[in-house]
Amino acid sequence: MKRLILSLISLAIGVTLFIWLSNSIGWRQIRNILSQLSIFEVIFLIFLSFLSAFLGVERWRVILAEKGYYFTLKDLFSHYLASFSITYLAPLVIIGGEVFKGYVLNSRKENSTSLEKGLGASFIDGIFEHGSEWIIVALGLFSSFLLVKNPFSFEQLFVIFIVIFLIVGFSWYILFKKKSLIKLFFGVGEENQIRRIEKEILTFFRIKNKFFQKAIVLSFAKIIVRLFQCWVLVQFLGFHISIFTALFILGASTFFMAPPVSADIGTHDFGSAILFYELGMGQEVGLVFASIFRVLNLILSIFGIFFLIRFGFSFLKEKILGIIERISLLGFKK
Repeated sequence: MKRLILSLISLAIGVTLFIWLSNSIGWRQIRNILSQLSIFEVIFLIFLSFLSAFLGVERWRVILAEKGYYFTLKDLFSHYLASFSITYLAPLVIIGGEVFKGYVLNSRKENSTSLEKGLGASFIDGIFEHGSEWIIVALGLFSSFLLVKNPFSFEQLFVIFIVIFLIVGFSWYILFKKKSLIKLFFGVGEENQIRRIEKEILTFFRIKNKFFQKAIVLSFAKIIVRLFQCWVLVQFLGFHISIFTALFILGASTFFMAPPVSADIGTHDFGSAILFYELGMGQEVGLVFASIFRVLNLILSIFGIFFLIRFGFSFLKEKILGIIERISLLGFKK
């Protein structure tokens, strides 16, 4: 109930911010920019969104193969989109998408996974997904040095780089040195279901693991697709930019989408409006840019929602939210 209330509050704030920003800029200006897009350009942008999702599904399939489970892309695609819809539309349900992916495979009548391996594979995929986002943000900040008009001061960039370095360094220490977060922070060392899931995660991250190497390649391929989509969208909106400017825009946009607001409404729009204004393209272009990306993500989410409806909301309530509570509370018995 608390998460639902917080989700509604954050959504209301985001919608209010979006409406205020749109009214300030002017709906006519927004319509004029949108009218520049052709049907072919819209279809191409949708294609790139599905291509990015396809690479994500393939990465998840590779991770599951390392755990001894072999699925086709067809088997996993609907599950992946359903998980994406949970994460995108209900971001305050922490790790909800990952838990759904693990449980939906465990509940299959045929070729079902064990709960520990299924959840472990889902969390590994989540680590790659969120790790890729941090890489995009870091590359975006690095590319800002190559821009003639850098919106950040040296001091701001230095602080941000230090924060990213600490996060990456700590993640490397945990994953590749096989250090238990549960034992480190909670002092729980005995074997239980949570520890077994954690072991499934840690054993995957080995440099010589060919499945790990494939997952790395697929993650960078997905980053390239997202970068190309960002560059293409700005071109379609009437501005010719370099790949470094596109990388900076993508990195900043990824950072603006970090707050847990449903469909990134408000935060992404506000940040993009400021960003595009500073880059000399106009705040109205930034607002349209963020809105188009939201529509593309909502298209993926709609497909995922269809699967969620078919799968049943009872499963979501009884299984997913239950495990989230157990994980968040860490109900260990020493």
